Amino acid sequence: MLEFGAPNFSVISKESIGLRSQPTDLRLLEDGRVLVVADRQLAFGDGIRWTVYEAALSETSARGRKVAIEDGEIYQAVEGGFGRVVFGEDGYWRLEQVADWLGVKGFDHPIPLYCETAGENWFWHNRSGSLLGWRLGEGVESYGGVYDSIAEVFTLGENIYVSDASRKELIEITRGPQGEVKDETAVWRSVFVTSSLSLESGEFLLGTNKAGLFRFDGEKMAPFEEVGRIAEKYRISGLARISEDYIAAAMEGYGVVFFDLEGKRIQSLGATLDHRLSRVSAIGGASFGTVWGIVPEGIFRVEMPSRFTRFEPLIGRGFTASQLYRHNGDLLISADDIILRGQYDDEKRLTGFKTESLPAGALRGIWAKHETLAYGMENGGYIWRGKKWERFAAGKSFPMIIEETRKGEWLFRSENEIGWLRDVGGVLETTMYPVEGFGHFYSGRSVGPDEVWLELGTG
Repeated sequence: MLEFGAPNFSVISKESIGLRSQPTDLRLLEDGRVLVVADRQLAFGDGIRWTVYEAALSETSARGRKVAIEDGEIYQAVEGGFGRVVFGEDGYWRLEQVADWLGVKGFDHPIPLYCETAGENWFWHNRSGSLLGWRLGEGVESYGGVYDSIAEVFTLGENIYVSDASRKELIEITRGPQGEVKDETAVWRSVFVTSSLSLESGEFLLGTNKAGLFRFDGEKMAPFEEVGRIAEKYRISGLARISEDYIAAAMEGYGVVFFDLEGKRIQSLGATLDHRLSRVSAIGGASFGTVWGIVPEGIFRVEMPSRFTRFEPLIGRGFTASQLYRHNGDLLISADDIILRGQYDDEKRLTGFKTESLPAGALRGIWAKHETLAYGMENGGYIWRGKKWERFAAGKSFPMIIEETRKGEWLFRSENEIGWLRDVGGVLETTMYPVEGFGHFYSGRSVGPDEVWLELGTG
């Protein structure tokens, strides 16, 4: 059983950053800052303070959705080529062309808006049509044919792999010694790859659309056996290596799951905590123990591994005071005259709390040990009998169990009385003994068959 609450996280709206539209790219810079890309805007910040730069009105090519970064410089495609972002003294940025694709065989397409960084390669595309390869200092190449819907691009060895979401194929592009295209073959059909992550073993971890996670070595696919196989239920919209030991996977409809290299889930950030997390579109990576990503409303950050876990988002209400108990393995919270019972998924992970159906009124003296769960109210007590609550000591003031002396027998007390509660043939019977001046008590413990110590508040 794993009982994690909410890790430290926050969702930062695009308005609070200063953006007019939804972020399309998020990158972690070497100086520790975060770069957020939106339509004709570039924002730099640390999660609290942001500086937003606008593209100059004259810069008609500033339409990039995903950018390339090298040595602190930002690159986007421009009309007929590729450009470096240059920040002017007037506070606006412009694109300075550094390469062109004019004359590249097999490419006659509008400005490619998306750049995929795959190993040492930069691949440029428009989600459909042609695929270009260009990196600073290198020539421009056109790879493969025309694709219907490019979902992911990665490289393994000398080969390029393109996932076509429309065809539901993973296409292998074989390159020659000079980088030229030699062959193009569909190596996987029926599901499409949505995200990829290189592993130290030389393999790739591939996320799919509701088919789970797979290891790929260039020849065969093998299921990545993550604990609980939660990935099979959701589309994997992003994968990121956040440390030497941990991987983050964004799952549409669920949130973000963190697991180790063996597939054991370490931490989750689910949409039950914040509905905006149900549509995480990308994970930008991790910096100084904080993982960053994109949601339609802006960006999010989460501490990983989180040093603290917070249960408030799972409860969804505030309390004056509360106490924790355990009953039949479930976590209980007694607070403000109600009892909340923990709810768990198929993997015995805490997902939330449900209010127990109890009579209205003041509630005191929770007893939750072994299989017994009982509490006292102003006009009697209640004990859980497997499937329902049963009343005992009716009319007595806040009867509270002190100790379970043996199975089916409990020592309990009420105001100025002490007695026994016994299960006799499935029927609850009580025997009470008056104790003058006994009053109320706060807790108690038996230290032998004939001796009980009680905390009365005054001694």
